[in-house]
Amino acid sequence: MLDLRIEKLVYGGDGLARLEGRTVLLPLVLPGERVSAEPVKEEPRLIHARLTEVREASASRVAPGCPYFARCGGCHYQHAGYDDQLRYKAAILKETLARIGKLEAPEPELIASPPWNYRNRAQFKTRKRHDRFELGYFGWGSHRLLPIEQCPISSPRVNQVIPLLNEIGKRPDFPDGEGEIEVFAGEGCADAEAATVSDEPRVLLTVTADRPWPETLVSALRERIVDLASLAVLDRAGTTGRVFGRGNLLYRAGGLTYRVSHRSFFQTNRFLAETKPARATAGLKGKVALDLFCGVGYFAVPLARAFERVIAVESNPAAVRDLESNRQRARAENIEPVEQAAEQFLASWQAERRPAPGLVLLDPPRSGLGHGAAEKLAAIGAPRIVYVSCDPSTLARDLVPLLAAGYRFERLTLIDLFPQTYHIESIAVLTTEPRAPATPR
Repeated sequence: MLDLRIEKLVYGGDGLARLEGRTVLLPLVLPGERVSAEPVKEEPRLIHARLTEVREASASRVAPGCPYFARCGGCHYQHAGYDDQLRYKAAILKETLARIGKLEAPEPELIASPPWNYRNRAQFKTRKRHDRFELGYFGWGSHRLLPIEQCPISSPRVNQVIPLLNEIGKRPDFPDGEGEIEVFAGEGCADAEAATVSDEPRVLLTVTADRPWPETLVSALRERIVDLASLAVLDRAGTTGRVFGRGNLLYRAGGLTYRVSHRSFFQTNRFLAETKPARATAGLKGKVALDLFCGVGYFAVPLARAFERVIAVESNPAAVRDLESNRQRARAENIEPVEQAAEQFLASWQAERRPAPGLVLLDPPRSGLGHGAAEKLAAIGAPRIVYVSCDPSTLARDLVPLLAAGYRFERLTLIDLFPQTYHIESIAVLTTEPRAPATPR
């Protein structure tokens, strides 16, 4: 048994302690706590451990708000008060940038979210064996299915759908096997046919299954979920399938309406869906802006109000189709969609020696931009870059060649899209412009 004093939290949800020259990582702890733990995996300089007892609890420790916490792998910080979660995440963001990128970042501005019922999208694992159906998440640190009946971080509409899915899953025509059901709830979205805005949410279901769904099951699901906008049933590879319904829903955010299809991505925090693009584009204007990894136009449409021309780059064909629809809906004729991978686009821009745009905004996936693409981005010479990141470790890696090329931090924002979890969303604004001289007192 290990007797440990927790020094700090690190990215990934673990606490860090030290024992006889070795680092010990374990979850479900808080800085300052004295705990007992047992080793799970040992390496020469690292021990992964499991918490067995909290001997001296932190003043920040609170009772979790979910009955599945510590068994479900979805949340990591429910044992900490929300204000403390924000403080921990800010420290982790700065520490990760310093440790991986050797970067001295400014103190991040913190934008909080309501800590519960914020997710408008949830991916549930399913398993059917004869008459036994289970729906839930993977258990903590495993690929074992943990059945659930509620999810306190998901929106009310998502939680209303969970018992309906559990009911549908017990039907004899629900096929045996394992799969996934994604629920996307468009809170306050518009009706595509009537072009009116309704206060009632719309629901988009995307099913991945081992076997095809019979028409009887589809009909039963559409009958039980009365505001179902569309249902897609895909094979395990996600390459083929059938769509029942219009194939998308319309989501309102920031006074704009976005079409989002089954295979397109949209922001998952319903409370900050308006705040994030507003913060990322605040104070920006000019002639030409590039929006890389633009998706359905979440940033491109607001940018079109401030720039004469917006080149929106996206490699996902479904998202490009949504982008075109959203461009037309917003009457943003100055948006130019480009269906291409971001690195290929940057390479062609550099090879053609095109003039530097006034702004590059990018919102890459968790894997980030990549060192080669970051160097290409630096080479095109935009005076300002807005990097929207969902992973501080890949952000740190990508910022190294940008700062080496002469960029500096203008501001850093931590926007907490994922309360109760270790995930960190940040907005790094970089510029090549010199700092304004200090005003004499």
